Amino acid sequence: MKKGILILTITTILMMLSINVLAVCPCTQNIVAVYVDGEKLSFPDQAPFINPDSRTLVPVRFVSEALGANVDWNGELQRVDISHQGKGIKLTIGQKEAKVDAGVVTLDTNAAIVSDRTMVPLRFVSECLGAEVEWNGNAREVYITTQNAKPVKPFVGQPYNQAVDLPVSEYLGYELFDANKPGARVSYITVDELPAQVGEYIIYSLTVDDEYVHVKQRPLYKTESPAPMHIKENGYLKRNRNYLDGQQGLYTYSYPLTLQRELAVGLEKTDKTKIEAFVFDDLNQNLDSEVLVIKNPLCEGGN
Repeated sequence: MKKGILILTITTILMMLSINVLAVCPCTQNIVAVYVDGEKLSFPDQAPFINPDSRTLVPVRFVSEALGANVDWNGELQRVDISHQGKGIKLTIGQKEAKVDAGVVTLDTNAAIVSDRTMVPLRFVSECLGAEVEWNGNAREVYITTQNAKPVKPFVGQPYNQAVDLPVSEYLGYELFDANKPGARVSYITVDELPAQVGEYIIYSLTVDDEYVHVKQRPLYKTESPAPMHIKENGYLKRNRNYLDGQQGLYTYSYPLTLQRELAVGLEKTDKTKIEAFVFDDLNQNLDSEVLVIKNPLCEGGN
């Protein structure tokens, strides 16, 4: 009987300890990725995570310095001091109050030390440093935009006419989806004008090599395949380079320059210097078609 009571007591204590550990230590499924102005931050020893208060905590030094701030640690007071462009923030471990300049701000979660790293509430610190924070729950990613970030170019187009703007290739082309409707618009830009929005995607960058077009992109309101992309070559629109293995959040997708079905009908391998433009199309929230034409930076001629 006594042995049974002892086992039960030990089991209860272990369960209590495990619950306490789970409350403090981040679980793998709670880990999130953080991007600052489109670039993913690297955290070599302690990744950002969502705590039991459903708030994202990040290693203060990595994020603050990525935002251009200075960070000092006061071990005696268990306090982290952040300074940025004349603004001062003081966060004490275990407290839900922070000093911001001369005032005091009540937090919805407290700073903590995890794996010898000082973890602080991401949104509070970022917004105090003048940055905007966006959370993508599906991808478990946080996007921080600083005041120095290049703004996303909104889509502003002119009426689209398939036959005039992007005539269809005799062999491989086809009309863009819904591009024949009255609300369809087309916009012409260069790589230097990125990032730009088209429909429900943001295109951040575009680079070309001998085999692929590498496009950093992010869907805004949905999770599906990469942004539909076509190429304009010899004055004509050629078949879609879109595939069905899209990802969530911000990522780079590599579209092949040459498709197997193009080679199958006897066409030569696509020459990256002969491609005039890369064409992206998608529907906006009003269900109107938007066509974004990005001039190929490697093109040796053409429009």
